[in-house]
Amino acid sequence: RKEIEKKRQAYFVYPRIEKKEDEDFLDSIFSDEDFPEKEKPNLAAQKDFFENPNLKSSQEKKLKSAEEMYDFLSREVYPNYKLALIHSKIDEEEQSAIMHAFKKGEIDILIATTVVEVGVDVPNATSMVIEHAERFGLAALHQLRGRIGRGSADSHCFLIYAEKLSDTAKERLKAMYENLDGFKIAELDLELRGPGEVAGIQQSGNLQLGIADLVRDRKILLEAREDAEKILKTKS
Repeated sequence: RKEIEKKRQAYFVYPRIEKKEDEDFLDSIFSDEDFPEKEKPNLAAQKDFFENPNLKSSQEKKLKSAEEMYDFLSREVYPNYKLALIHSKIDEEEQSAIMHAFKKGEIDILIATTVVEVGVDVPNATSMVIEHAERFGLAALHQLRGRIGRGSADSHCFLIYAEKLSDTAKERLKAMYENLDGFKIAELDLELRGPGEVAGIQQSGNLQLGIADLVRDRKILLEAREDAEKILKTKS
């Protein structure tokens, strides 16, 4: 609130678009409808849920959605400020208009999903609140954090997360706290979620290699690639 009073701007980010009263809890987290392709949680987040009994026991706790929090924050918390809502179900023309207004300073607080993860540059935005941060992948969290701190003023990113976390979720949040370097974040993200398939469509999960590890053996793998390229050139 102090930043808003200074005429700065802020983001509130949520992992889902809308709330459905009668939906199944798992569907509320991982449904295709609530998570268009670029907004789906990664496989590591899903793995956390199915393998951690503490997370399973909290099924009654519904995730907050961007739509419901837009209504709540507009009425109860920031009634004297201009708020706007943006997510992937809004048509592109309207999304562009909202982002243009936010960039011009006509909107104080933007309630969003990960649709603001990339391609957004608003130097006056200095604060971001990410609720249910444990539901986002490490790369997504880092990209979201990068939407603030683009001007000369100090910026603040607040990660709000569940009381009970899986070990993997703890590692992701710890990595966010300890690292600002994008390359290091990318390495940790690869290590935590897995590289996926070399000759398939899966973009995360364990790579079925007999011995090598892409993170641990990165240096020797790069050397092997260079040697292979040299051999191919000499034979061509």
